[in-house]
Amino acid sequence: MTAKLIYGEEIANKIREEIKQEVIQLKAKYNLVPGLATILLGTDPGSLSYITGKEKPLKNLVFIPNALTYRRLLNRKTCRYWSKN
Repeated sequence: MTAKLIYGEEIANKIREEIKQEVIQLKAKYNLVPGLATILLGTDPGSLSYITGKEKPLKNLVFIPNALTYRRLLNRKTCRYWSKN
């Protein structure tokens, strides 16, 4: 069996484009846009960097990234909103 060379960046870009098209279709057909909510408790710079790294590619995919602070999390209206969505 011979080895097959895989170009990871090329494959990843193709997958991202497919997801982007699916999101555009969801918005057009159902007026829905997927989102990612993250909750950061505390101020650890490593955690903030990790969350930022997860949110950045989503902006290019037409997703809606949202970060919640601890204070907003404690707000009952915020909790009800996120439990429904």
